[in-house]
Amino acid sequence: EWGQFIDQIQVQLEECNGSDCSVASWSTPVALQPRGDCPDDFTGWFKTFPLEDYTQINEVGPPGRLVSVSDFKGHGYFRVPDWQNVIDVRLPIDGTLYAGSKTYLTDGTSSPELSYGFRFRTPCEGIWISFGHILQLSPNIEAIFDEFPAQDSSETLWVEAMEMSEGDVIGTAIGFALTGNASFDFGVNDEYGRVRTAEHERAYGRHLTAACIYDFFSAEIAAYLRNNEQPGDPVEEGLCP
Repeated sequence: EWGQFIDQIQVQLEECNGSDCSVASWSTPVALQPRGDCPDDFTGWFKTFPLEDYTQINEVGPPGRLVSVSDFKGHGYFRVPDWQNVIDVRLPIDGTLYAGSKTYLTDGTSSPELSYGFRFRTPCEGIWISFGHILQLSPNIEAIFDEFPAQDSSETLWVEAMEMSEGDVIGTAIGFALTGNASFDFGVNDEYGRVRTAEHERAYGRHLTAACIYDFFSAEIAAYLRNNEQPGDPVEEGLCP
């Protein structure tokens, strides 16, 4: 399947004559080559930023955050000034929407608000991007998620694949409208490990393929994001230097 990585093929044959069985095994290493349009260097690969004006961001959460005593956040987040929740969020590159989430979430003691997450495959096999804490959706995506009931947790919802283009608006509001928390999650994952990915002992599941988000953008944007990192939670050393 697209994005599925294996490094070995194994074949096992069993021959039985009554209760007398013998087994022959064979294996060979493989070096899968990703399909699609993959650059030699992913630096600056995303030509469009998710927000029209990246300088609106006043706080960046780096990938690889160690939250509480056990949680690991492979993705990062972008925050703009409070109460600026109504804002367009765009695809940074051509992508295929293939999964997401639809969950009631709270911000501290606020009432639950319906929040959405998305996963998009990029044109390069194995690289996918994620968004979280999207409050309002673009009409074409809203039509897809209207078919799903809201979940009790951020359970993955697998949707019929939909092709979208760089710059397409995927959401028109972010964060938590009731508290004015105007932020959204953004992550990049590499199933093939062509860039540095998470190695921390607390990383798990899809977070193990989480990559640094900064250098996928231009050097100017990457520098701005690094300069606006929030030095709150500890982070995995070396993941996002």
